[in-house]
Amino acid sequence: MKLIAIVTLLLALVQGAVAQNLERGKEINATCAGCHGELGQGGKKGEYPRLAGQRAAHIKDQLRAFRNRTRINLPMFPYTQERELS
Repeated sequence: MKLIAIVTLLLALVQGAVAQNLERGKEINATCAGCHGELGQGGKKGEYPRLAGQRAAHIKDQLRAFRNRTRINLPMFPYTQERELS
C-alpha cells in the first residue's frame, strides 16, 4: 500500500515537471520561431539558418558562442542573455 502511494506521488511530481518543461519549451520556441520558423525550418529565403535536425549540443555551443561574443551576430546577442535564455 505504501509503495503504491509513493509511486503515485513520484508520478505526479514527474508529470508536473514535464508539464513545466513543456511550457518553457513552448516559450523558447515562440521566441526562436519568429526568425527560424515554427518548426525550425529556417528563413524562407535562407536568411536564417535551419535549426531542425541540428544536434542539441551544437545548438547549445552556438548559443554560448553568441552570448560570449566569440561568434558575432548582433541580432542573436539579446536572445542569448540570461533574461531570455538561461
